[in-house]
Amino acid sequence: MRVSAREYSFDPNAITVEEGGEVRITLRNEGDLAHDLRIERGGRDIGGTPAFQRGRRSVRVRLVTGRHRFFCSVGDHEQLGMKGSLRVR
Repeated sequence: MRVSAREYSFDPNAITVEEGGEVRITLRNEGDLAHDLRIERGGRDIGGTPAFQRGRRSVRVRLVTGRHRFFCSVGDHEQLGMKGSLRVR
């Protein structure tokens, strides 16, 4: 799963993963500010990247079938539009 971040959006902001299990997430920060990508399901943090400026970070998370959400947890970035949906089939 590859996602780009910039002020204040993710591309793509809607993702479908065909199968649950361990998934590698690569976030490319193309913005000027620090960003991260956190995944949550049912109010529970599943995992994600640390906050960082410019560049690329990858992490592995275990996803289960269903709907998740992802967002930037830095400051008010989520409220400014840095959020998206993640569906695992």
